[in-house]
Amino acid sequence: MKLSKLFGKFFIALVVPSLMISSCALLGLEEEEEETTTAAATPTVDTSSADAIVVGSYSYTSFSSPCNQADTGVYFTSTYYLDGTTFKEGVAFSSDSTCTTSAGSSVTLGGTTFPNPTTLNTYTSASINAGSIDSGSSVTDADGNSVTSGFYIIGGTNDDGVMRMAMILLPISQTKAQVDTPGDTCEDSLGREVALSSQCTLIRGSYTLAEVTEN
Repeated sequence: MKLSKLFGKFFIALVVPSLMISSCALLGLEEEEEETTTAAATPTVDTSSADAIVVGSYSYTSFSSPCNQADTGVYFTSTYYLDGTTFKEGVAFSSDSTCTTSAGSSVTLGGTTFPNPTTLNTYTSASINAGSIDSGSSVTDADGNSVTSGFYIIGGTNDDGVMRMAMILLPISQTKAQVDTPGDTCEDSLGREVALSSQCTLIRGSYTLAEVTEN
């Protein structure tokens, strides 16, 4: 037998068991080093500066919306609160339909990248006013019933100086309310656009309210 063949046999005999031992050792090492990764929880909107939203006999700190879908694989919850005289809508993005898992430190929607969480809308010079519904307009509660009274408007200025309805609010209890956030032009009792929140008294248009919970 040639030495090369004999050497080859010895090499196989020696090396293969060694490889098997090394492989087993590595597998054991991998098992020891393997760690369970936990998905990051959805971040929360900072409402530490929130002031009371007083509506009639109720006083709220902030509201959170149910989990909604923004895009494929991206979900969000909105948090509404009053910061001094500024009304804000903060949004936290999630990757699951229960809004419990973070979608990351930033999210891109429609070509725009938002930090997570982010302040989506801001209305300055905000106030809370009683509002009446314009004839011909339709406002429906979360159960589909037509609402004729009990509305309050949180008005805020936009860049053009015209007041807008930041939130239509129907208080239900100390912990729940029904809202819509149209962002539409705010008008007075004669249907005129106004520049002062105190003049914003008329609700014009068609809106459907959704239930929110107080934080």
